[in-house]
Amino acid sequence: MRRLMIVAALAAAGLGAAAACADNSPQPSATSAPAPATSAAADETKQVCTEAMAEATAASAEITPKVDELVQAAQSGDLGKAAQLQTELRARATDMQTKVTAWQGRNIKPEVKAVLAEAGTTIQQVVSGTPDAQTKAKFQEIGVKLAAACAGA
Repeated sequence: MRRLMIVAALAAAGLGAAAACADNSPQPSATSAPAPATSAAADETKQVCTEAMAEATAASAEITPKVDELVQAAQSGDLGKAAQLQTELRARATDMQTKVTAWQGRNIKPEVKAVLAEAGTTIQQVVSGTPDAQTKAKFQEIGVKLAAACAGA
């Protein structure tokens, strides 16, 4: 149960770090002018960065209270509720893993792709239940790196 609480806390901390780096400034509205046709695929870095930062914010808002509930349930001995919350948290992490993998497959700048690959590895460690002592620091670092990589998008 202690390992479960550590996994959940690390996931929430990492998502909080990524959300803290999110760019919440309003995005310009789309115009009705058609995009110019090119033979090369369009750079989707800005869109992926917007989606990734929004996902980090949403996931943090969803996961943080569940982590608090998990800790409380484990401390009070309610192992059934703790197991249910663990299942929900792992499902959310799996969902995030799917999104990160999809973003990596899009036409984005290499520095953003590299940060997403690192995020995917860290999330996989949480999903598989084998985080190491530095997972929390890795999540925080990923949030900072993603914000930096997306700053020029």
